[in-house]
Amino acid sequence: MSGNAIYKDDFAIIFDNNYFVVLDTISNKMFRIKNEKVQQEFKNHFENNGYESEFVKREFEKVALKRENTSNCKSCSSVDKQKWENPKEYEIGTLVLVLTSKCNLRCRYCYANHGLYNFEDESDMTEQTLINTLDYFTKNFKSISRIHFFGGEPTLKEDLIFKTVEYFNKNQPDNKPEFGFVTNGVHLSDNLLDLMVKEEFGVTISLDGTQDINDSLRINCNNDGSFKNILDTFNRLKSNGLKVGIECTYTAEHVLNNISLVSLVEYFAQNFDVLVPHIAPVFLDSDNELSLEKYIDKLYEYLDELVDYTFENVIEGKEKRTISIYGSLLSKIIIKDKQDALCPVGLHHFSVAKDRKITPCFLYTSDEDTTYGSVGDDCQQMLKNMLEFNQNINTKSKAKECQQCFAKGVCSSCLGVFEIKNKTPVVKDRVMCMIVRKLVEKSYLKLAEIYQDAEKAKLFETNIKK
Repeated sequence: MSGNAIYKDDFAIIFDNNYFVVLDTISNKMFRIKNEKVQQEFKNHFENNGYESEFVKREFEKVALKRENTSNCKSCSSVDKQKWENPKEYEIGTLVLVLTSKCNLRCRYCYANHGLYNFEDESDMTEQTLINTLDYFTKNFKSISRIHFFGGEPTLKEDLIFKTVEYFNKNQPDNKPEFGFVTNGVHLSDNLLDLMVKEEFGVTISLDGTQDINDSLRINCNNDGSFKNILDTFNRLKSNGLKVGIECTYTAEHVLNNISLVSLVEYFAQNFDVLVPHIAPVFLDSDNELSLEKYIDKLYEYLDELVDYTFENVIEGKEKRTISIYGSLLSKIIIKDKQDALCPVGLHHFSVAKDRKITPCFLYTSDEDTTYGSVGDDCQQMLKNMLEFNQNINTKSKAKECQQCFAKGVCSSCLGVFEIKNKTPVVKDRVMCMIVRKLVEKSYLKLAEIYQDAEKAKLFETNIKK
């Protein structure tokens, strides 16, 4: 089932050979149109520039009048703003500590310049910078929910991981944050494993699929694959009772080897007991050999298959298996949850690296133009800068591409998709946008299909809530 979508004036029509849906992108409500004559009226209105159908205009006016209050958007309300202006009342969701710019892998698609980002040389966060950072955030803000260690490869600086845990055990043992990190899984010492078990770390391992595909992409300096090391690390973590997630980067190499998204979901579920892996498209220039853009038609086939697979599992009452990006997207579609932010984590997320710069995301590590300030700066001013960034940059209202997109109401993207130019977000990776649009389009057509069958609709509504 291949569909089409056309956006105009906060509405969209989504249709294929079987179903025709009108979507209100403000309230995220969909309306199925069955009458072929009416369908043609809508098509003419959307497809013919300057054509105005009085019938369609009246229908849109009716919908607009019935729009529910959308104040639950993930944006900055005046009440929240008062809290954010007072650091002592501000709760930090996640503090990312970029411990090192060193990495023991040389993945072919690395977005972080193998941990260097824009730094000139490989080096580590110093212990003094770490302590100053922890002092700054614990003494000036209400709380920190999570500490996320990052790099480079964070396990290469396990001494700083130990120092961080020691800091909280000493200074606020009754109000410790959760600890966790994403690791390439190449090496994990027994001492660090013991600490992780004791402190109940959350951990995600980067793995791109079976040994063949993973070892063609995730290689070390000697061009050796990493699969066996990763598998050993995963098994050690699981055998010690830790919950382990999987993060997979999907590339042209997967497409060329006929590895679909559904096959990856099944692989991770069967072999690693991970039902909803984080499978994200690679972020690369379109002329890179691993870019997905030149294989977009095949990728669309795989996305269609993923939507069908996800819905079938729900209707049949099976374990929910899908990719995390689509799980989040589908949730917003179902509950009609509107999101104004480009990236929903921006309002409660800080990242700090060795240069002491405070950025909205680790993806902007060493980016001089995207910073809230530095550790030690006036914390009230830093929060003000954060609020300004989220109101004026991290918002779909400022991104031209988002304003012209029918998926803008439910899209939950990543700041890494955007480049900040003159304080304006500009899409630098079209593939992610293409993926989201395809998933949204297919989802609404799938819902139209399901709701023509009362029994299927009932099963879907019952099981999606479980």
